Amino acid sequence: MILLLCLCTVLCASCNNTPEDTTLPEGCLRAENDATDFNFCYPNTWVIDRNDGMISIKTNVGKGGTLAYASISVQAFTMEDSTMSAGNFWDKHKADLEDLYGDKLVMESEKNETELAGNIAARSKYSIKLSDVTYDFEQIICVRYGVAYMITLTAPQGTYETAAPGLETVMTYFVFE
Repeated sequence: MILLLCLCTVLCASCNNTPEDTTLPEGCLRAENDATDFNFCYPNTWVIDRNDGMISIKTNVGKGGTLAYASISVQAFTMEDSTMSAGNFWDKHKADLEDLYGDKLVMESEKNETELAGNIAARSKYSIKLSDVTYDFEQIICVRYGVAYMITLTAPQGTYETAAPGLETVMTYFVFE
């Protein structure tokens, strides 16, 4: 009887939706905290920059000894309209960006469908010129249970290709808890 109870406990534990495997991919670290319902792995060449309700990581993408940081931030927003899709959330967010930055905003691609941890998401790339510096952005927006999750890669123009593999690692190893 005790053996049967132990077997049932093990089988039931493996059926939940929270991944129990805490093994890190080679060369990666895990970002997580008690204030969020997600975690993700990131390359060990990046460092955690902020870890509260938002998790942000950064790396130096400068060349020739200069410092130039790229960052990836992951944040969640409770939505007023819980029926809004990722694409609709992007449309609203894009309108806000256009209002704020006007002609300084240059869209490269927008609202391409992708997945984040098995959920439909919208993926967009754009750049914004701030003062004399242009930054490249790539955002992934996923809506799940009335919450919008936004992953944003920000890199000084000309360094995107160096930073982009970090974003792919975050996307690949992103987990909703």
